[in-house]
Amino acid sequence: MSATLSRIPRTKIEVEHFLENNRDEYAQAYKHIRPGEGWRIEWYADEVFGLMDTLYHELYDTLYSKLTDTYSASDQEIIDNIKALAKWAKKENSLFSKITKVNGHGVLVNVEATVQELLVRAYYKMNEAVKLAIEEQKENPKHIEKEKKSSASDEYLIGIITATPEEFNAVNSLLKSPKLLPLLDADSHNYTKGYFEKGTKRLAVVLSQTQDQGSSAAAVATTQMINSHNPNFLVMIGHAAGNKNLMHTTGLGDILVAKEAFDYGQVTVIEKVTNGNIEYIEKDKKRPIEADRSLITRIKQFADHKAPLTTIKQDYPGNSLFTSSLNVHFGSMASGNALVRSESWFNKIITANPGVIGLDMETYGFYFAAVNTRFKNKPLFVSIKSVSDFGSHNTVYTAPLKPPVHRVGYATHTSASFFYEFAMEHLPL
Repeated sequence: MSATLSRIPRTKIEVEHFLENNRDEYAQAYKHIRPGEGWRIEWYADEVFGLMDTLYHELYDTLYSKLTDTYSASDQEIIDNIKALAKWAKKENSLFSKITKVNGHGVLVNVEATVQELLVRAYYKMNEAVKLAIEEQKENPKHIEKEKKSSASDEYLIGIITATPEEFNAVNSLLKSPKLLPLLDADSHNYTKGYFEKGTKRLAVVLSQTQDQGSSAAAVATTQMINSHNPNFLVMIGHAAGNKNLMHTTGLGDILVAKEAFDYGQVTVIEKVTNGNIEYIEKDKKRPIEADRSLITRIKQFADHKAPLTTIKQDYPGNSLFTSSLNVHFGSMASGNALVRSESWFNKIITANPGVIGLDMETYGFYFAAVNTRFKNKPLFVSIKSVSDFGSHNTVYTAPLKPPVHRVGYATHTSASFFYEFAMEHLPL
């Protein structure tokens, strides 16, 4: 966003996040819903195609550009743009009433329904943003827009949460000028403040370790991190069990980026009696929580450049113990409070939940708290963990890797270093 003091900071953030989170869907519709793509629209085809074209350009070429650092739009200009968009969307929605009257069905089908859904989605968000802007202007009547220099109180802040001493130490080793912060009365966690530095770039980091392993401890640590330090970006760093049955071979140290997380224990247990025998049946009640899609896309683009991965592996002192090249996997992280050392149990979770890349004890609690601690101004968040085992006591490792010290050390190194390299290249987003 523009580097100005603003009377409507929450409005800008809410609209910017909406546009970023929905960019792929709007872009795909803009690209494909146009003449020559094979669509059969019987009524008002030119109007439908034109509406989709205008909607995308107004949202992304006009409004989104005004929310970025490269465009110094005033608060009033942004508010006027949002109001105009909401008014235009409400008016254009009448097109679909015309279509349902003449098409003989009384309902929209196929492409018309898609365009209307995108139009209405944008309308409701813009209308909501107008109300929020009015509320903020009342709260900040004397706030004057002007250029300002960044200070310690408004610096971009990364919050990093770990669950074990090995994970904490891996991140702490990357910090410049680490300092243990004073204890807070309303917070039971210790925090270390330091900086990621590379060349002339410097990013502030607050690092914490949960008081125990598991989703509950992770959720508490995340909530307190948000309330005590208000980070712009939250990341969980550590090690996990990898799914060795992925299409692409999973090796020790491979990096697992959780596009979503779920609690594999979210089931309804039903007792069934058959011929006097009691059987317990589990009915799925899982509710996965997704990380921001635009953020995952950005991480994927970074991961496609193999050079940082090669460097990360070479920088580990015991890299010769690990023969496979370093890879990054994106997918679902299965979380639960059980420490799983059973191949059959892990396979049961994988079979029931396609797309699982790993198993840990904290990511779901971390995601749940990141989404639910605040109603507005939520931080971006992602869990990045690396493979230290495969969830089984039966896995055969080479002699030096049978004790977990090198496997855990390598995994915590690769996850922490991968995020460090990503942050130094892409943050702030």
